Amino acid sequence: MEAFRMRRLQHHSIAQNLTVGLFIAFGLVTGLALFASVRFSSRQANVELEEKAKEYLTSLTDILAVPLWHFNEQVIEAIGTSYVHNDFIAALQIQSEVGNWNFARDEADTAPVFSRTGVIAYQGERLGEVTISMTSRYYALLNRRFFWSYAVTLFLMLVILSLLSGGLLRELFRKPFMQFINLVNAYASGDDEAFSRHIPYIE
Repeated sequence: MEAFRMRRLQHHSIAQNLTVGLFIAFGLVTGLALFASVRFSSRQANVELEEKAKEYLTSLTDILAVPLWHFNEQVIEAIGTSYVHNDFIAALQIQSEVGNWNFARDEADTAPVFSRTGVIAYQGERLGEVTISMTSRYYALLNRRFFWSYAVTLFLMLVILSLLSGGLLRELFRKPFMQFINLVNAYASGDDEAFSRHIPYIE
């Protein structure tokens, strides 16, 4: 029981308590900012990926029309292979309705997010379809790099804050506390107007 009372009577540092409070508050605020940034960038990445899917699909339906019309397999395979190597495309499939011929390629270990299909036509005649499967691998890599860069910066800022704030707050509190102690001593010595004359702070 006596040991418990002694622990309760141990002195605590106000500067240390404030440092811990600032540390926690700063960590929470920056953590929430990091979470919000990652969520926003992920949503923005999905929007941009949708726009790229439309752009690629429009381009493919245009440039594949003539090769499919002449049924030039080599040109079709070259175009399809070049698009599959794109960082945003996980798989590509070209289906011909005039020659019963299909082209399909995909990137290994790449999970598609969504797929879009467009009609290939030439001079008003339907020739086939092209389907592209989009992947968010590129944006995921950027988000991962951003996350770790932000996390390392945050960690360094917290370390610097914890090292500097304790000593800085201690010095900032020392002078007001010493002035307050002197005022208390002056009042205890009989100076009734000590507080009214020498209080430079509003707290």
